[in-house]
Amino acid sequence: MQKYLIFMFVIFSYLSLLQAQPSIAVHVMETVNNKLTSIEQGYFDCTYQWKSSLKTDTSSKSARVYFFKDKSNLDSICRFVMLRDGRLDEAYDGTNFHYIDHENRTISYYPVSEKGGVVKVLRKNYHDMLIFRPYIMEKQAFRLSRFKNAFIDTFDIPTGKAVRITVLDSFVNELKSLPSDPSMAQVKEVYEISLQDTMLFKKQEIIKFLALPQYLENNLSPIQALPDSVTFEKIFNIPFLMSNEYSLKKISKTGIQQEPPPLIKVGDTIPNFALVDLEGQETALYANTDGLILLDFWYMSCAPCIMAMPVIERLHQKYKDKGLSVLGINGFDKNPATIKSFMKERAVAYQTLLDTNRKLAEQLQIRGYPTILLIEAKSHKVLMAHSGFSLEIESKVSEFMEERLKGN
Repeated sequence: MQKYLIFMFVIFSYLSLLQAQPSIAVHVMETVNNKLTSIEQGYFDCTYQWKSSLKTDTSSKSARVYFFKDKSNLDSICRFVMLRDGRLDEAYDGTNFHYIDHENRTISYYPVSEKGGVVKVLRKNYHDMLIFRPYIMEKQAFRLSRFKNAFIDTFDIPTGKAVRITVLDSFVNELKSLPSDPSMAQVKEVYEISLQDTMLFKKQEIIKFLALPQYLENNLSPIQALPDSVTFEKIFNIPFLMSNEYSLKKISKTGIQQEPPPLIKVGDTIPNFALVDLEGQETALYANTDGLILLDFWYMSCAPCIMAMPVIERLHQKYKDKGLSVLGINGFDKNPATIKSFMKERAVAYQTLLDTNRKLAEQLQIRGYPTILLIEAKSHKVLMAHSGFSLEIESKVSEFMEERLKGN
């Protein structure tokens, strides 16, 4: 304890400067690592929030996570149980990952080795953001190499002093499509740490990114230690659940590799609808009953949407006089003038309609953005449905158009 206090006195003496020496940031992270890894079992509350700079599509999730470092596990991740809204939601027992479906009263599980390890499972499902992996690492919580060029300062909190560490990183801006777009995007990560109670706040900001920064925030409560009498099996009590008519079901390797069926698939019928354009004029989907219609569900702070725009604009310019109508559908951004300015800046000429309160997107069960639908105007049938960005969109739509033009 005495050594710890002496060390902290030295640290805080240096931290009076806004920019500290890189070695001090590393020493602080070493102290954090030692503190985190010394807690064998405990719990913490976590809130994960994502928001765009426009604040039109903020999403937030929260959970309580119990962790137990009493068993050798894959990928250096300890056993943990996640609760959402006070109910068991997911659990990792060192070998199997479990999902609890309270509505259908089932406990589904599979060996994480079939999915490439628990780290891959967490990343694929974005659980590493919610449970904040550094808190449940059995070995080093933070990679110290990332903090060698960090900026560090301190600030006051009710329990004493806290440390703020800022890390800057950069990468190639893959969304660059205009000369005015920066060639390099930058990421700023801010960690605020109280070494007294191990409270941590993390904010990740993507800056110089088409002038539309994104924010990821993790707010964590102090870690509360659990007594030895509280075990993983007491919190994640499978026999108790089964006595309450829950069934245990193993998911086969084949089963977990299967992708869920698309919400909109080829052959579905899209009903007619009318939405207001950016000039306030109402436009019906099937205003023209001939040719093909391409719908692009997008919004301004969606990176994949922006990546898809040049592709869709090329299709628009190539086939607009040959039977292809392109309509953008935006249900997030509220200001028509801002949308028009954004589209003009990105040299996008195809029409965009406003889906107020995302009523149409909900009706069509649109969940991923962008979602691209190619529809035959005469039959109202879906010819192609694609969620997310892919260069294949251009070739697929071109194939449909060329085949149609040959037939004419």
